[in-house]
Amino acid sequence: MRFVIALAAMLTTGPAIAQEADPTAAGRAVLPFAMAGMIAYVTRRMAIGGWLFYMYLGIILGAPITAVMAYPVIRDYFQPSLWYDTTTYLLGAASYLPLLAAHFAVFVLAVRLMFRSQRNRANAMALRYALLALLAANIAGTFIDAYYFENEVLLNIFSMVVNTIMCLYFFGSKRVKYVFDNWTGAWNYEDFQTSLSSDSSSNPSASDR
Repeated sequence: MRFVIALAAMLTTGPAIAQEADPTAAGRAVLPFAMAGMIAYVTRRMAIGGWLFYMYLGIILGAPITAVMAYPVIRDYFQPSLWYDTTTYLLGAASYLPLLAAHFAVFVLAVRLMFRSQRNRANAMALRYALLALLAANIAGTFIDAYYFENEVLLNIFSMVVNTIMCLYFFGSKRVKYVFDNWTGAWNYEDFQTSLSSDSSSNPSASDR
């Protein structure tokens, strides 16, 4: 997942840095954000659509990349003979392994909610708690890395920002609550929009995604 965050950072910040040398770089800098908005708009009529689809895209695509990246790390990186001492080895494991386990839990619970028979408040809350655990593991790992593995801190901060956004979305989104918590067995986009209109009348700050 750190690789995914690093790639995202390169796509969004790299063109901006090059702006001084290339006046057209400003357009490329906003391209990833424009693509995200386009994906959300095109899929808005799907149950798992809009920004929820975009969030799921990150979870589902991030899982195989994380697995591919994690295998050589676990196989080679976590050999005690490669480390200076046992304490540093254990700190490295404490920084990385809980994060990996939390990513796996988020993936499994998110996939479960893709099945209509599994959509209910209990399963939705399980995913939310897994996202909180992921954020907690991310924060703990960042503190460890800040003292012992400084080259990992920047990637951890990017990851922490993304995980924070994910938590805020899954806890606050009206679509998430409509599709997962209050699933009725069928999806109708017009009914969803009607429910949003009703919520907006009583609460103008209600999220419409």
